Amino acid sequence: MYYAQLVLTGLTRGALLSLAGMGLVLTYRATGIFNFAHGAIGVFIAYVLYAFNAQWHVPVGIAAPLVLLGVGPLLGVLLERAVFRPLARKGATTTEKLVATLGVFVLLLGVVIVVWSGTSRVGVKLVPAKPPPPGGPWNPSSSTSPCSRCSQSPSWLG
Repeated sequence: MYYAQLVLTGLTRGALLSLAGMGLVLTYRATGIFNFAHGAIGVFIAYVLYAFNAQWHVPVGIAAPLVLLGVGPLLGVLLERAVFRPLARKGATTTEKLVATLGVFVLLLGVVIVVWSGTSRVGVKLVPAKPPPPGGPWNPSSSTSPCSRCSQSPSWLG
């Protein structure tokens, strides 16, 4: 069971890192600029999700799609219209565009620090923090287990 948890944790973290990497590559391929603000945008969206769930008491099942499909794309459109499109119209150099992404990085982290004080937050717990007891939560040998009769043959088998 322990190794299955390790494998599941590794696959989950690997999937998240691969999504972040694909986002960076997609942004680079589409714009030709390495977006230094990529991580800051993720941090900002995570804090917005925290605010929806912990501060405004919106259930995570409603808050997550709302933030991921509403606030995230809205932030992207806002940045594209206010920062990157004017730079493209002006014919900005690659260096100027890189500095703009650094500016967005600093701006978003500044907003996070001002609004949420920049401290670590604990969001909703999706899995229990306490490990299961030895033998697993459904240990058939335990007398308190709902599966205590699992080792007995059904009466109709004879």
